[in-house]
Parts: sequence; C-alpha cells; structure tokens
Amino acid sequence: QKSIPQKFNMATVEIVMHFIAAGFLTVGLWGGVAHHHLNIFLGIIFTVNSFRLLTHFTVQHSVELSTDKAIDPAFLLGNVSIGLVWGFTPIFFISLYPETIAFFSLYFAVIACATMATFAGSPLQPKLFIAFATPALLIPLLWSLFQYETKYSAVWGLLTIMSVLMI
Repeated sequence: QKSIPQKFNMATVEIVMHFIAAGFLTVGLWGGVAHHHLNIFLGIIFTVNSFRLLTHFTVQHSVELSTDKAIDPAFLLGNVSIGLVWGFTPIFFISLYPETIAFFSLYFAVIACATMATFAGSPLQPKLFIAFATPALLIPLLWSLFQYETKYSAVWGLLTIMSVLMI
C-alpha cells in the first residue's frame, strides 16, 4: 500500500466543490438567463473539471511518483484553467444580460465558495491557490476598469476590496 500525499486528499474535494458552485450559479440564474447560455457555462465547467479529475486520479494512482514536483504542472494548468472560466463568467453573463443585477450578489457568493474550496484544496501548495485566484478575481476586476459609471460601480468596488483581501 503506497501512501497518498495530503494534497490528493483535498484536491478531490476542491474539484467537486467547483461542480457544486457551478450548479448553484445555474439554479440562481435559471429564471433570468437563456438556458442555452447556462448550458454553455455548465459544459465548460464540466469539461475543465473532468480533465482536472482525470489528471488528478491519473497522477494519484501513478506508481512511479516519488517527488511532488512531477504533478505541479498538471495541477497548475488545471487551476489556471478553472480560474479563467470563473474569471470570464461574469463578463459573459453581464454582456448578454446587463439588467440582471442580482447576478452580482449570486456571483460573489459562488466565487467566494469556489475560492475557499481552492484554498482548502491546496493547503500544501499556495501557488495552486494563486494560479486559480489570479484569473478568477483579476479578469473581472480589469474588465470593470474599462466600464464607465454604471449601476454596477459599487459592486465592482466591493469585488476590488474582496480581491485585495483574498490575495
């Protein structure tokens, strides 16, 4: 019986939490957003997380894993990928549905859950958390800087404060 590194035990929980967070966002937006747009979002989340799970279990059950450095690029790429998906999600939905201000509060709750799941899932490697949090929080923030005064300005200010506190 080989010993499984601690990071494998928590990474599965983190990946599953991203599925759950996407489900909450979908249910919350069900009445105000076209269902084919929600299906696109869920399809992307499902695809990225499925590859992350496949990579996770392939590496976990690999016999010749003697160092932790062998798995860092795969997990790093997975966290950057899911961070990009979460980062572009508000831009996608707000561009299509600018009147859904309720999306912001729901998105903040979901991204907070996803960020905390990623933080809990990579306690031994902070760079995995940074690989997720940077695109997930920075992309919407940078996008908001190009927006002129809108009714969302206060909400983006809150996102700025949350981003600074989290990173």
